[in-house]
Amino acid sequence: ERADTVRSVGPAPNAAVAMAKLGVEASLESWLGDDAAGKASLEQLSRSHVDSTLVKRQVRTASSTYYVLRYKAERTILVKNEAYDYRWRAPKEEPDWIYLSLISKDSWQLHRDLLEYLDAHPSVKLAFQPGTFHFAWGVKKLARIYRRADILVLNREEAMQVTGKPHAPISGLIEGLHALGPSYVVVTD
Repeated sequence: ERADTVRSVGPAPNAAVAMAKLGVEASLESWLGDDAAGKASLEQLSRSHVDSTLVKRQVRTASSTYYVLRYKAERTILVKNEAYDYRWRAPKEEPDWIYLSLISKDSWQLHRDLLEYLDAHPSVKLAFQPGTFHFAWGVKKLARIYRRADILVLNREEAMQVTGKPHAPISGLIEGLHALGPSYVVVTD
């Protein structure tokens, strides 16, 4: 029926914009291309009062694109991720929270550097909402991140994949996720 273009979207930008709308000082560390979509995304973040100081625009690279197909209550998301030079850049001021979500398969070093930062800043809380490549890497590779997470957010199917537990009862999924180390677990359905 129609096509809408929405700039600066994905789990982390959505969370940053939502926090800014709630009056929280939010910043975003992310990667964009040096194309028109990247420029428009930075402008959207600015209009949304999100600090984009840590957003990196990579030269001669397109911005990643999400295509959301909706029909009534159903949706399918197609993602075209671009390859970026993922390097952790510590914020100038220690944040209260860091939210880690969907990121490319080429970002393992960033995860290691983030864990070092969190070790050096134990008061910083971590919210973790794994994405496609996190699931592909597996629980063992991400064990330190699961242990360090204050909040872990997954949908029910993802919780089954991570824990190896059945769909029901949900209490089994929650217990399995808590066993990985996070203080709080959110399982959506």
